[in-house]
Formats: sequence, structure tokens, C-alpha cells
Amino acid sequence: MFTKKLNKCGACVIAFSCLLLSAFPGFAKEPALADMHLGVRQLLDGQTNIGRLGLQSIQSPDEKTAYALELQLLQILQEEGIDVLTPAKVKQQLSQAEQTGEMPKADALWADHLILGEATTTGSQIMVSLRLLKVTTGEIVSNVTAIAGAALKESSLEAQTIRGAVERLADALYVEMGKLPGNVRYQRVAVMTLEEIGTATKNLGLGKYLQQEMSMAFKDRGYLTVERARLNEAVGQMGVAQALSAENAPAMGQMLGAQILVLGTVTELGNQFVITSRVLDAQNGTVLGAAEIKANRNNVVTLGSGLVDTRTSGGAVFRAAVLPGWGHYYYQRPMRGMLWAVSTYGSALMGVGLFSAAYSQEQAYKNFEPDDGEAGPETQAALTASREQANSLYTAAAVGGGLAGVLWLSNLLDAYAIASALE
Repeated sequence: MFTKKLNKCGACVIAFSCLLLSAFPGFAKEPALADMHLGVRQLLDGQTNIGRLGLQSIQSPDEKTAYALELQLLQILQEEGIDVLTPAKVKQQLSQAEQTGEMPKADALWADHLILGEATTTGSQIMVSLRLLKVTTGEIVSNVTAIAGAALKESSLEAQTIRGAVERLADALYVEMGKLPGNVRYQRVAVMTLEEIGTATKNLGLGKYLQQEMSMAFKDRGYLTVERARLNEAVGQMGVAQALSAENAPAMGQMLGAQILVLGTVTELGNQFVITSRVLDAQNGTVLGAAEIKANRNNVVTLGSGLVDTRTSGGAVFRAAVLPGWGHYYYQRPMRGMLWAVSTYGSALMGVGLFSAAYSQEQAYKNFEPDDGEAGPETQAALTASREQANSLYTAAAVGGGLAGVLWLSNLLDAYAIASALE
């Protein structure tokens, strides 16, 4: 009877909900807007006949916003494994053709589908309307509206710090690197130590520090990077002046097995540091593009005074051994450090808790003194079950402790790997 009443009430609720939704069709049909990554997936979902995808410039009243959105789209498409044809890539291939006298293949300059975009600002949100155009017919085969968020603004404190400057510089150079044909997954970048101009830049060792951070930034964007030890070896063989010369880019690229070289300078200018960088095609020394970023000097000095010259792989491993995750904080990988800390300490606490429960259970059956009439089979069975439960808890505690040990050791290896990649 109770079940029937429950089913009847449920049917009434469903019927009322359907009536409410039909009365407000806009409420029922209004979809949640996707973020950029999901929006691109929705745009391309089911489009199996795309031979080559092209990206047109995003239309926006603000050039910086348009530039940042194009970069964001390029990164998303690269993550999806899609090679995208951009106006910059076409221009670069035509420029190379003028120099070599060999025209590029026709399919290298042609796309059968284009992504068109238009950005508008609604309050604090940036909305992007994306359309997929079939070139041969001019038909819009798919469209979506996505939220790009407010992350494109550069007024935050992070954007003014040295890490923020490196990220913005890497974003700008990423677009220039896209001029080279091919997938970034198979291209290797060699970031040379930046030339230091000014007493403060040399005292802080900013050239070496920025080389570390830029290498990691390009690695985060999908590129392979050349290890510092290999860079130092090549510079030692060729000489610093020759290694940092655009004329010697082909020889340096061949020595390092790199397709892209990144050269740059960091200059002291009043209360700021100016970081300039050039991207070179390692095959012929052609300058693909350049970028310049300014960073607040106070933030750089605060960061550099404790980190630029003194960070070592040994220091990272020592910190990771003392406190899991500390070695990652030492190399400015806070989220990664937090993951290691939470997982390691969580496993250790789980092991301690299980051990405590097992010990209490063991003491309970060891210290059990039956009263008169309690020594029967039922009491013996209960004691046996209690002992088995204690043994199971001890086993679980050992597993938790072992897992904590494995995570602790993995945390050491990961901290060492990060440090080694930057040395």
C-alpha cells in the first residue's frame, strides 16, 4: 500500500514537472553554455569529412582579446591532435618559397573547412561565437557559443609577476611557432640562456632562470624541449657568441636535434625588467617572430633573490624527502606539490588509523575475561571473529603504509625529474 502511494506521488510530480516545462519552453530548452574546450569539441562533433582545417582571425573590438582567443583556440586544437592552417602559417610558407624558389604543395596552403569566430563581452564574461564553414559550398555546417571567461585580462597580480610574464611570453611565441608546418608533438624547442643586460639582471641570474621557466612553459604547451645539459654541451663546443647568433641557427639546430630555437634578452629598465625573445626556424635561421614582455621589478627581485641562483635538484629532493610536495613548491609547482602532499599524507593517515583500530580490536579480545556462563561456543566464535577482524585491519594498515611509502618515493623521483629538466 505504501509503495503504491509512493509511485502515485512520483507520477504526479513528473506530470507536474512536464507541465511546468511545457509552459516555459525557453526555460526547458536553454542549454548551458560550454567553455572553449568543450565548445570546440561540440563544433567538430560528427564532422568526419574534414580534410584540412583552417582558422580565420577572431573578430573582436579589442585586438588583444582577439589575439588571446586565437591562441586559446590553437592550443585546444593542437591538444585534440588537429593540424590547423592559419594565415600566419600560409605567410611563412610563401616567404620560404620566395627564398628557396620552390613553391609549397597546393594542399599545404588550402583548407576545406574554416573556423570563424566573433567575440563579445557580456559583463565580466567573454563570449565567443564559433562557426564551422565548408569552403566548397559556403555552408555553415556547425555553430556553437562558448564562454572564454575573464582569464584574458592582464590586470591580475599574477600577470605582473615573473611567472605571469613567462606565461604571456610563451603564449605569444607559441603563435609564432605555429607558422612552422607539422604537429607540435614532433617538434623540439631549444631555449637558449637569455642575455642579461644590466647589473640587477646579472646579480639575479635572470637569464638562466627565464630559460628554465620558458622551457617548462613550452613543454606544458606540448612541445619537446632540449635538456639543459645538452644545451650546455653544445654551447661549450660552439662558443657562446656563435651559439646565440641567428646565422649559426642551422648548425646549432642540427647539434641539438631541434627544429626551433628561442633566443632572447632580459634588460633592466627603471622599475621593470623587459624580456624580449625571438623564435628561429632551426633549419634556415629564419626569424618566425618575436615578442616583448615587461615584468614588475619588485616582484622579480622578490622571486629571484631566493630562487634564481640557489635552486638545485639536490635541494628539491631533500625537501621532497622531508615533506612530500615541498620539493615541488621549491620549483614553483604548487598544484603538483599539493597533489603529492594530499595523496601521501592521506595514505599515511589511513594506515595509522587502520593500525590503531586493529590494535584496539586485538587488545579487546586478548583482555576478554568471560563471566560465568559466557565460555560457550558462541563466545568462542565471537572471539575468533574479533581476532580475524583485527588481522584484516592489520593487513589493511600495512597496505596503507606501503602505499604511503610508494607515494613518498614517487614524490622524490618526480621532484628530481622536474629539477633535472630545468638544470
